[in-house]
Amino acid sequence: MTTSEAIAKSILSSGDSSPDEIVANTMKFLEENNLEYFLPNILESLKDLSDRGGDSKTVFVYARSDVDNVMRSNILASLGLEENSKIEVVIDADLIGGILIMHNGKMYNASVKDRISKFKSALLR
Repeated sequence: MTTSEAIAKSILSSGDSSPDEIVANTMKFLEENNLEYFLPNILESLKDLSDRGGDSKTVFVYARSDVDNVMRSNILASLGLEENSKIEVVIDADLIGGILIMHNGKMYNASVKDRISKFKSALLR
């Protein structure tokens, strides 16, 4: 099931593409799937994700299930943060596996879906 938040996350994780390509690809996807009516919700989701990700004191982790303490420690260490830094886990049933991390206005995509997408793009080149 496609949700506006899933599309917004996809847009935010399109770091290698130019803004024009991101807009063109998003609009093409919406048109091909008759989802143009999602656009206002996508914009709202982008704002919401941006607001949540802009809190430099909190690390937002999107995962299919809860994240254990070892994973939390590894995430904080990878970001160069102290052990007592705040992590908020958001359960996202749209993720196949892996995680998305938002911190300081940046998104780090370590999801299986992203890896598959990059692999598919590389094969089609």
